[in-house]
Amino acid sequence: MHRKYNINENYFENLDSAEKVYWLGFITADGCLYQRKTRNKPSEFILELNAKDVEQVINFRNAIGCDKDLEFKHSITKNGMPTYACKLRIYNSEFIKHLNKWVPTNKSNNNFTPPDVPAKYINAIWAGVYDGDGCIYFRKNGTPTVSLTGSKPVVEAFKDKFNLDVSYAVKTNYSTIQSAKKTKVKEILGLFYKDDNLPSLRRKKKLALEVLNGK
Repeated sequence: MHRKYNINENYFENLDSAEKVYWLGFITADGCLYQRKTRNKPSEFILELNAKDVEQVINFRNAIGCDKDLEFKHSITKNGMPTYACKLRIYNSEFIKHLNKWVPTNKSNNNFTPPDVPAKYINAIWAGVYDGDGCIYFRKNGTPTVSLTGSKPVVEAFKDKFNLDVSYAVKTNYSTIQSAKKTKVKEILGLFYKDDNLPSLRRKKKLALEVLNGK
């Protein structure tokens, strides 16, 4: 028996704001939509992040007008390291129905790419994807580098979107692309993190702004 909770079940009915499209991109990277086939197990949406990013899970919960409690769990990795995660689990069928228009259920196939959105929201959806699966790091010589890990179609779409003239590593289930070209790093981070209307992941935005401001 699940406790009843409030939620804007029509949040994803229409993609009519940059914020909604950002969250759709973020879900593309880090969310899961499960279609259950048994009657006693309803379909569910799950957003689970490392506990250090609990603020972002709360931000999403607030965006969809939800007051459901978060779940927290502790586990041990294969290397014996402790990990902590926070999870938002949604069973609302109407919310899932609307989200399913943009995100397939059980999305584990390697051919899935971010959904098409209006041209004015293209940067917003990629900002969400990048917050979920992107990385900003510094090479040994101090050069800032942007990278994105995802399915091969996602990485190819990202490469085409930003005209990245680089090759990328292809693994069994995922690919990774990276660029340290100064103009591209600033272009990508500027598009994703200078827009204060997007609910960007705080720690990535902080680092991105440091790079953009030359710190």
